[in-house]
Amino acid sequence: MGPADVAVAVADGHQRSVVTRLAAVAGVTALPVQVSDPAAWWPSAPAVVVDADGARRCVQARVPRRSRVLVVTADAASLGCWSAAVALGAEEVLDVADERLVADWFARLGEPVQTGRLICCVPARGGVGASIFSAVLALAASQSQDVVLVDGDPHGGGIDYVLGIEQADGARWSDLAGASGVLAAQTLAEALPSTGRVRVVSHRPGGADVPAAAVDAVLAAALRGAPLAVVDTPGPGPMTRSLIARADVVVVVVSADVRGVVAAAAAVADLSRGHREPLLVVRHPGPGDLRPGDVADAVGRPVAAVWPWERRLGSLVEGAGLARGWRRTRAGSVALDLLSQLGLSSP
Repeated sequence: MGPADVAVAVADGHQRSVVTRLAAVAGVTALPVQVSDPAAWWPSAPAVVVDADGARRCVQARVPRRSRVLVVTADAASLGCWSAAVALGAEEVLDVADERLVADWFARLGEPVQTGRLICCVPARGGVGASIFSAVLALAASQSQDVVLVDGDPHGGGIDYVLGIEQADGARWSDLAGASGVLAAQTLAEALPSTGRVRVVSHRPGGADVPAAAVDAVLAAALRGAPLAVVDTPGPGPMTRSLIARADVVVVVVSADVRGVVAAAAAVADLSRGHREPLLVVRHPGPGDLRPGDVADAVGRPVAAVWPWERRLGSLVEGAGLARGWRRTRAGSVALDLLSQLGLSSP
């Protein structure tokens, strides 16, 4: 058997034809095997599909538990079927009539097993520069690894404009809105516009909200295909909570002023409902005399980095020069330091 093969021990002719067809669509070769002698193929098959009767026979033959096993059945509620599936280590028990779920299982066989890390950047309030910091984080991380930068705000104008690649060919969220289930990581990577090692999932100007199924599919594919993804996340709300549910690190960008601190405290409270403990990146100085330590005390979260205001950054963005000139900015130094703190600066 080759790495894209799956052993199929399904007695019913109709069920077997459905399994074979769905495997072929996913680029997997389904090879029929005899359930009467599981020892001949169980240990060596890259993946296994068995029906309920086949699962019980494998249990009776005392085959060891293994990974990449699917049990298909016409009665997914059968307790006996589930008992056998657990004994075999099956990943799922699926009704063969639910072809989408069966197809997704086959699609995952060809996908990378490793899952990347996810950073979500959340602005405490508008105008604090979270989109620019997200872009700079992605650019800084791309010095040592592939990165996917995800635009989470349909009303932000498009993060591809921040990077100066708005004219680049490639798919945007509106092209991906119909995605669901398992989206191939390589297919997504090849479809997206890029700058260097940063691939970008951006909204078009005037973009619309993206269905949750598409967000899940695209994020999952991005994290299978790259060691790191950075999401420019909109302010607190349902979409943000959905995005950060996957996050390994949540960063709140906050200005060192009274309104910024009040907004950051509210944002942190909202994010904490999802059991997240965000870090603070503080824009300093503010118009008053608030220090970064004062911001941390008021918000109740540690300051991971202090990001000084600078004129150069805005000029780079407006002149479409951020992708080339980020290293010369203070934001670039802050991003590199933060990635190092988080252990995300190398593949």
